[in-house]
Amino acid sequence: LAQMKQVYPEAFYFRREKHIPGTDHVKYEQYQLTVECTAHQEDGTMVEKLPPGKGLDPNALIKRRKIFHRNLVNVVVDHHKDFLASLDPPIHVPENKLFRWHPAFQLDTVPEVKEAELPHPPITESYTTAKDVLQATRAKMSNRVKAALETVVKETNKD
Repeated sequence: LAQMKQVYPEAFYFRREKHIPGTDHVKYEQYQLTVECTAHQEDGTMVEKLPPGKGLDPNALIKRRKIFHRNLVNVVVDHHKDFLASLDPPIHVPENKLFRWHPAFQLDTVPEVKEAELPHPPITESYTTAKDVLQATRAKMSNRVKAALETVVKETNKD
């Protein structure tokens, strides 16, 4: 998934969501990765989300596949250029004149596509004692809440 994002970053919208109902295998407190498909408008611009109830039509799927394929080939072309530049003597071929791979260029040795950064779950603080809550939110609290939490802290320190 991270490699797909690296090759065609506009294809999907990635975000982290807190426990979506119907996914019982995920704990309630955990965040899960949600992937939504983006779409092209009539004028060719990208839409961040598909309208509700509308999927991709076959033409849009083929267009997306072609874009992904072209982007992936461009990654290999970049490695091919590096290979040609490393030859003795170096070979420089304009992209529009490149029709086939050099016979000594080994496609099997092209490195894996780098992984793009996927969204991380937000860092949330969890408090175990009333003292922790008091220290973290002292400026936001009213005087009554502060006094109540301080009494709780004093009572827990007695035990």
